[in-house]
Amino acid sequence: MPETPDPALPAGSSRLRSATPADYDAIAAVVDDWWGRPLLPALPRLFLDHFHRTSLIAEGPSGMTGFLIGFLSPSLPDEAYIHFVGVSPGARKSGLARAM
Repeated sequence: MPETPDPALPAGSSRLRSATPADYDAIAAVVDDWWGRPLLPALPRLFLDHFHRTSLIAEGPSGMTGFLIGFLSPSLPDEAYIHFVGVSPGARKSGLARAM
């Protein structure tokens, strides 16, 4: 079945999906470039190993356009912790971060 665009995503984005531990390498490859400074040490692999079900990957026609790494609070069930949100420079100001 072909993927349909998510209506919550900005135009040009194709979908949001749950992250997997295997997504770490793709994130690690772009995070420093997207920020223009070294931030990879703030995003160790353990975040995707342990919190991939509550983390998101945004994918467009040309690959990953964004990611959100976070988890639900075990102490406060109506709250969550967002550790990192990344949006590719070409997708900034499109509403992608808000959609994630």
